[in-house]
Amino acid sequence: MTHSNSNNDKYIDNDTKIQALTDSISGSTKIIEAMVEGLLLSSYKFLKYKTENALTKLKDNYRLSRINIVIPKYQKLVHHNDIYNRFKTLDNQIKTVFLARDLINEPANTSKSTLIIDAIKTIIKDNKLPIVLKILEKKDLEKLGMGLILGVGSGSNEENSPRVLIMKYYGKGFRKDSETKSKSRNPEYVLLGKGITFDTGGLNIKGSHSMFEMKTDMSGAATVASFLTGYAMNKGSKCIYTICPFAENSVGPNSIKPSDVLKAYNGKTVEITDTDAEGRLILADCLAYIVDKYPDATIIDFATLTGQQERLSCKLFSNILSVNSHKEVQKLIESGKEINELLVELPIMEKHLKNLESYVADIKNVSFTCSADIIMSALFMRQFVKKNTKWMHIDIAGPSYKANEVIKYASPEASGVGVRLLFAYFD
Repeated sequence: MTHSNSNNDKYIDNDTKIQALTDSISGSTKIIEAMVEGLLLSSYKFLKYKTENALTKLKDNYRLSRINIVIPKYQKLVHHNDIYNRFKTLDNQIKTVFLARDLINEPANTSKSTLIIDAIKTIIKDNKLPIVLKILEKKDLEKLGMGLILGVGSGSNEENSPRVLIMKYYGKGFRKDSETKSKSRNPEYVLLGKGITFDTGGLNIKGSHSMFEMKTDMSGAATVASFLTGYAMNKGSKCIYTICPFAENSVGPNSIKPSDVLKAYNGKTVEITDTDAEGRLILADCLAYIVDKYPDATIIDFATLTGQQERLSCKLFSNILSVNSHKEVQKLIESGKEINELLVELPIMEKHLKNLESYVADIKNVSFTCSADIIMSALFMRQFVKKNTKWMHIDIAGPSYKANEVIKYASPEASGVGVRLLFAYFD
């Protein structure tokens, strides 16, 4: 039996009040954070190629220059460090979204894979980030037998040759000079991003309306590469690698043709039934590479993979398909709701694998008997991971570009969708 005036009760009361005060401060700060985040995301502009002759020069002159945050004096004095750290973290996240948007918005004639790699190198150097880079050039891909990536990029010129960017972040506390000590630490997660720097559709050429947007077909790569720089800025605790395969799907004398057969990293042969289904090919090669090198890692890939996703979603959501990852998928979906980057789950219908049977090869890249291309593309890639691999595939084709009519802070072209989702997931 206790007495209401006992010292123990006083301490309990005080603790409760302190906890309630802390929760109140945290809640009010979150509201302010959300408002600041919306203002900052809405302030984005891409003016790199604008001159004083731009038809939009009057609109371009308006920009957000300052945000004043008013906080009660007590909170400012007592919780200064916590509040400062929250906004510093948010600032790094917004910078990361803007980096992704910048990379995606770059025109196709800027040799985008080289530009992306150079931009990431600059970010790492300027911020002294403990991220280790490795680049697999065309000759390395040939030695590894990554025939799907090489095939997709076979029609491009030498400047846009296929390559793969690998970024390694070992987690909080890692220093670059200690890399040799960390080599034994395998990644908990590998983030894979589709990096088609321009997609003509190959010999199955796209229509002019669709092709105009194809400078953005590397949005998946921009998403995961940009995220990892921000995660490192915020000193994230998990060991995460990113892998970004780059290729230009061009038309030329060496382009792959419908009916060609290519061999993947894992030895599977693929009959090309549609050269415009190239994204699943480069991702499949990398999935096979990842499960070989990092068999225990959870894989999340981001890709502007199917035109069907845009038609299905009307830019309102992305689709997620997975194997062995129910809890992780639910966490991603809840994270998406929290930040208004919605995910809708679709099944991988493995019983329909017969639709990808090929008469001349192990598998074909597109089914002409099943029109559910979002599902069939994931089912194709499923054949390149192992039975127990945790793998999640996120198709961002709809909300990744020109989603500002649906979400006003998404910007007129690249939205950077997926970056904030990853921050929310790993938070």
